[in-house]
Amino acid sequence: MNIAGVALSWDRLMGIGQAMTMPLFFSPAALCPRRLIPGRLSAVSRANSLSYEVSAVRCLLVGLPTNLWLAVGVLAGSTAAAITVASMSYRDTRQMVTRERQHADPGEDAD
Repeated sequence: MNIAGVALSWDRLMGIGQAMTMPLFFSPAALCPRRLIPGRLSAVSRANSLSYEVSAVRCLLVGLPTNLWLAVGVLAGSTAAAITVASMSYRDTRQMVTRERQHADPGEDAD
């Protein structure tokens, strides 16, 4: 949602989305437990909110103890932050488009 307000074209949005999705897929502990990941990637994994969800689901499926409330809290916090940033980005983009339409030449279609 954050990128859609800035990209303004479908191709650019898909390219940026793919460039962001691949590192996010490999950085959480989805492929292996965090204790087996090398140091630098483990630090990135700790910052990724998906890591907490993956670890909680893995522990619940296997029957290990987990801090489910931490995972839910991290997910709720990151979702709230993303919605806030997307709302601010949309407002700024909308104001920019409105200004461009006001300054458009009268002979051009502003649509």
